[in-house]
Amino acid sequence: MTAAPAVGLVGKLKAIGIAMLQQALTDWAQMTGLTVETGDAKVQNLAKRAQIEATITGAVMLVETKVEGRCEGPYFFVFPNALAAAAVGGLVMLAPGVVEQKAKTGLDDADVEAFKELANLLCGSSNNVLARLQPGLRLSQGVAHLKVRSGIPDLKVHIGEIPDGETACIACSVKVAGQAYTVHQLLPLALARSMLA
Repeated sequence: MTAAPAVGLVGKLKAIGIAMLQQALTDWAQMTGLTVETGDAKVQNLAKRAQIEATITGAVMLVETKVEGRCEGPYFFVFPNALAAAAVGGLVMLAPGVVEQKAKTGLDDADVEAFKELANLLCGSSNNVLARLQPGLRLSQGVAHLKVRSGIPDLKVHIGEIPDGETACIACSVKVAGQAYTVHQLLPLALARSMLA
């Protein structure tokens, strides 16, 4: 049975957000040995930075990149710190106790560098999806645009990186190694409209 095509901005954003994250996590699983599962997603418009802060709580890893091609603008992935720690732990083969500690206290500089490798793969995986679903668009993997920041105790420490104003938020439910998480994707609403027009 073929899935019905996504209709409207919300439906299209949800479909593309899930597809990009699913491909990325599948690719991460091959590198880390972790089991991953992508669930459903919820799309909402967050009109102010304060709403973003209220929606995304706790320690996170912020991945910033840029949409390039027929339209351009910033694109963000926000991973819970515990998920990032699990992914890095799988990548560099850390002991479970060490991963648990990093999930609580945050990633050190070496871990952040390892997570940058995963962020680069995230963009590459997303580009495979975009080439199929939205030709003429890609996420930059260039050093000038792809940035990874640790948000501890929470995203507020980097909220200034996210443009103020109406922001499309795609909240995707995922399971990594049996643990449930929510991964957020953020982009200016005007960019979302341009991408999916």
